[in-house]
Amino acid sequence: GGSGGSGAKPKNSSRGLPLLGLAVLAVALIGGGVWFMTSSSGPKTIAVDDNILQNTVWKSGNTYVLSKLTFVESNARLTIEPGVTVRGKNGSALIVTRDASVHARGRVDQPIVFTSAKALGNRQAGDWGGLVLLGNAPVNRDAHIEGIDRSDSRGDFGGSDSNSSCGVLDFVRIEFAGFEISKDNELNGLTLGGCGAGTIVRNVQVHMGLDDGVEVFGGTVDLKNIVVTGADDDAIDWDMGWTGRVQNLIIQM
Repeated sequence: GGSGGSGAKPKNSSRGLPLLGLAVLAVALIGGGVWFMTSSSGPKTIAVDDNILQNTVWKSGNTYVLSKLTFVESNARLTIEPGVTVRGKNGSALIVTRDASVHARGRVDQPIVFTSAKALGNRQAGDWGGLVLLGNAPVNRDAHIEGIDRSDSRGDFGGSDSNSSCGVLDFVRIEFAGFEISKDNELNGLTLGGCGAGTIVRNVQVHMGLDDGVEVFGGTVDLKNIVVTGADDDAIDWDMGWTGRVQNLIIQM
């Protein structure tokens, strides 16, 4: 994604998990594969077949499976509770459009995990698309996010509100993303387009992405406590006049 992309690279599922001991934060975020039960009926696996057009809550302990590009739109707010797992199939991604928002606030003991829909042991970079947040903060050109047809206005982002919010990502892990939409055109693990200073992105790990770990297109969003491990391209990339800041960044290449 973006001007820094160097094209597709060989997929490699044999690399080990990130080095432990980088920081307490890294350990807390990396500890994956945990399933959480929060009710007597046990966890549920729920197929997400439609776009999200109204306020929606994904419940703690459940697994939600994406099979295509899934849009949060029409000013809807998607709330993702601690302990939720979101699994993406090939060609899927979660895209939060300009006037919608996502509130994914996990906990150190119950992170929210976005991962591949493939079985453990078979997952690799590029299995699914990733997470895209679009907003109304300034960018320095007419902006439309990669991977969405130019004629589809849901891919537009940017505006005049530097303090606007795309929502919250806190104690979130995104892994095995970066699906190649077309030759040399992959999605990133986390893409932030025109997100304003009201957006909270902290305690986030992006692991084993086929393209960039995090790419920021314009906007004023700050990033705090970020871990990027095993990215096939840039760990952090930015374009279109981003004026935010990063505090506490760990990168393992």
